[in-house]
Amino acid sequence: MFAHNIAVFPVVMLVFLHPITWIALLALPGLLLVAMNLLWITLILSVVCTRYRDMTQIVQNALQVVFYLTPIIWKQDNLPAGIGQDLLMLNPFYHLVSIVRSPLLGVYPSALNWVFAVTLMIVGWTAAVLFFGSYRKRIAYWL
Repeated sequence: MFAHNIAVFPVVMLVFLHPITWIALLALPGLLLVAMNLLWITLILSVVCTRYRDMTQIVQNALQVVFYLTPIIWKQDNLPAGIGQDLLMLNPFYHLVSIVRSPLLGVYPSALNWVFAVTLMIVGWTAAVLFFGSYRKRIAYWL
């Protein structure tokens, strides 16, 4: 699916005559950072969903809510100034999306986006390693 989407991107850029700049290369480390964050999230959720079978449906529904709360299909500018913008800055998925999307649109991601994503990765991997280490021997029995 990723290969399909990444192959469509240059075609869309050519159709709409949007120039690809050197800033777009920042999307590659952003994509790597997003992948590293998704890996620790997957590790934790796989253990939890293995233990509690009903958690799969809860995760699916929570992911749909997060999708609508993150500016993917709507613009960040549509939020009112103040509390809306502040709440958006607390959304970790906003920062992960921004470090990939902004360079592709020709805009530098903010330093806050990078710092938030790197900090999330470090804290997340620490939690994931500790969590997986304490439950890895029980996973075979839960299956």
